[in-house]
Amino acid sequence: SEEKIERQVDSVFRKLTTREKIAQIMVIEFDSQDGRKRKALQNKLVKKEKIGGLIPMNDDLVPSIKRMNQLNSFSSIPMLVTIDAEWGASMRYWDEIPQFPRQMQLGALSSDSLVYVMGHLLGQECRLLKMQVNFAPDIDINNNPNNPAINTRSFGEDKEKVAKYGIAMMRGLRDGGVAGSAKHFPGHGDTDVDSHLALPLLYFDEVKLDSMELYPFKHLVAAGVDMVMVAHLGI
Repeated sequence: SEEKIERQVDSVFRKLTTREKIAQIMVIEFDSQDGRKRKALQNKLVKKEKIGGLIPMNDDLVPSIKRMNQLNSFSSIPMLVTIDAEWGASMRYWDEIPQFPRQMQLGALSSDSLVYVMGHLLGQECRLLKMQVNFAPDIDINNNPNNPAINTRSFGEDKEKVAKYGIAMMRGLRDGGVAGSAKHFPGHGDTDVDSHLALPLLYFDEVKLDSMELYPFKHLVAAGVDMVMVAHLGI
């Protein structure tokens, strides 16, 4: 029951120091091909510092899962395994898992019913891989054709459709057994710089941000999204 789970969580949480509680909300990346020194650092962060989360990067599936299980075995508390799987785990495991459609393709649908179904399947896929968090959906509004980072990752340029379809995917993920994450707050759609490489700037006033970029986030938060991912932006 939910009550029993909460009691179990609280019983563990109360025994942690403040430093360990902070470490529990941190996520470290890993790759099965990481070098010896990098793996040693990851092992230390999990064993000594009690880092609570993992995220796999571009990798081969079987070695990645083995490394994930190894790191989890070092932890006295089961780790939260996360993944960027907007169009499935194939976003990280390119050659071994079939891709789902990109969100722009879903945005061409006349209703959000299949968006929910895809979210549910994504949730099941993540659970089968022993992952508990999918950093999806992307609810950026695709209102800049020169955007190199978002593009097909968005449901489209219509803020209402982005919000509606984002909620459908979020609910599908949850019913599929994983937590979702609305991203990239407060909105990465109207930029022309890849935030993986440099710092995009939003030059908009509060009125524009509130009426456009923040619109989907307000709706997903109201619908109970599990978490929000903050973008690398200057605002």
